[in-house]
Amino acid sequence: MPSLDGSSDRGDLQGELLTAQGEVKRLAEENATLKARLRSEKNERMKAIDIFQENEQDLLENFKTAIDFLEDVKKTLNHPQGASPQVMGRHGTMEDDLLFIKEVAQGLHPKAAAKMDVRKSLADLTRNFDVWKTWFREQLREAYVELDAQAAR
Repeated sequence: MPSLDGSSDRGDLQGELLTAQGEVKRLAEENATLKARLRSEKNERMKAIDIFQENEQDLLENFKTAIDFLEDVKKTLNHPQGASPQVMGRHGTMEDDLLFIKEVAQGLHPKAAAKMDVRKSLADLTRNFDVWKTWFREQLREAYVELDAQAAR
């Protein structure tokens, strides 16, 4: 029963105020916890997207390299002398390939090192060089034959 001076009404209101303040504090803490979880999940999602994009780019580069290699093989197999001039004209890139293989072996390209067998790549490059050397030697021989034929005229 309310008192004449209103003290019990004031007490009830103070109790409700304290309860409401406690609830506000609890909800603020819960909100802060949810925000922290949301930030953490967002960061994890961003990391996953970054990793996916890096892997996707690596896959595309590997695919392009494989396609280029297969085109070179096709040209080599279709050329009557066993190696097409277009493939053989790549001797300038052999130096680049060798430099890259050396850099991978030195650990300068960690992504490539994880996917590349350096010894096999070096052996492949050696084989390509030997094919080019044979082709080029034949081209020199043909040039001398043509030169001798012109001199005989």
